[in-house]
Amino acid sequence: MKKLLLIAVLGLIGSLNAQTDSTQTFDLDLEFRPRAEFRYGYKTLVPDNAEPAFFISDRIRIEASYQRTNFRFHASIQDVRALGTEGLVDNGSSLGLFEGFFEVDFSKKWMLKFGRQAVELDNGRLFAESNWSQSAKAHDGAAIFYQSKKVKNSLYGFYNQSQENYFGSEYDLSATTYKGLFIDFFEFNPTEKWSFNLMNVVDGWDSQSVSNTTYLRGTSGGKIQYSSKQFSALIRAYYQYGQLRTGQAINAYYTQPELRWDFKGNQIRLGAEYVSGENTSYSESSRAFVPLYGVAFRFMGNLNYFTRFPSDVNYGGLFNPYLSLRHKFKKNWRLQSDVHAFILPEDMYGFAGMTSAGYLGTELDIKARFKLNSFTTLDAGVAGMIPTQKMESIKFGNSNHLPFWSFVMVTFKPNLLHIKQSIEIIPKKEPKSQEPPTLPCG
Repeated sequence: MKKLLLIAVLGLIGSLNAQTDSTQTFDLDLEFRPRAEFRYGYKTLVPDNAEPAFFISDRIRIEASYQRTNFRFHASIQDVRALGTEGLVDNGSSLGLFEGFFEVDFSKKWMLKFGRQAVELDNGRLFAESNWSQSAKAHDGAAIFYQSKKVKNSLYGFYNQSQENYFGSEYDLSATTYKGLFIDFFEFNPTEKWSFNLMNVVDGWDSQSVSNTTYLRGTSGGKIQYSSKQFSALIRAYYQYGQLRTGQAINAYYTQPELRWDFKGNQIRLGAEYVSGENTSYSESSRAFVPLYGVAFRFMGNLNYFTRFPSDVNYGGLFNPYLSLRHKFKKNWRLQSDVHAFILPEDMYGFAGMTSAGYLGTELDIKARFKLNSFTTLDAGVAGMIPTQKMESIKFGNSNHLPFWSFVMVTFKPNLLHIKQSIEIIPKKEPKSQEPPTLPCG
């Protein structure tokens, strides 16, 4: 990490010395995003005699960006809260840094990025900013990017510590956050119709029971896609290996085939996700796939029943065939509806004992977006599910009560300040060398 920072500093100095004229820009942006939610069976089945929940949360961000030739800096400060949690007197602060990084261009093809940054790769299934979440996700570390006409490669390295230690480097927070993460994401587009990507990931966790021991988990796979003007077909597949944070070996996999049609402002997507699993009896090697640090909200239903793998399916895996319809009304309106069928792929032990493989339930999500102006967007949506009794094996509650959720969200994101000016960089002139004065002899 120290070497990457040194390379960035040297590259920045070199790029500044190489230019004589430049343009610098400064932008200050604001985001205010209140969201009202009605929950009755969100993330879990409805227990008997339960009452619906209603609340309003918001996210406030202030973003500052500075840019000049070959160099960019960005910082985003955010505050996230549910309204009323502080009461009349704020005894604590939820203000924090979402992103803070700089970027240096070494050439037209190479760039380095260092600092706290969101990571969004491919479709976001394994790595995503998770923008739907008010707090979102960001990582601390560095990234090197290469880009040519047909090839792109992104190399990420992240490393975490819980404090500034005097001795040792064990990570106390490794029960919830990785100690180290390495990503290589390669993209290749040989023709206009064919595209490929390959992702290799290694994340490490400090053992909670064995000192000076770090368990490494690997995830490898990618995507093959064929696209024409109105049709697209793809398949994604990943294999997971190595060790879990508990030290248990893992051999698991994930697949996602999908067909897509686009015509006259409409889009139809037909596909399925398969997340491997097992029954909960202990074995030397786990077969339960973990979708790493991506987002589930856009893939497995807005009720968010299956966001934390493998715990949300009690290690049983999940088969999720889906149908998605999108329609764009002129420039301002957009409507989307998704249907998911959730199927338990194999027998498993749940809260109610042994559960045979089979159908868990069907979910319908409907969302609409209306763009009021250049900086204001209105989003609204509803989601409902018809669960079966099998769902009770992995989610507490009564399957006779139909889960329901709805939301209304306004995103207000104006540019508060934009400054652009030309600057001239004058290289510092070295003073002319002078002969030392001659001392008189004798």
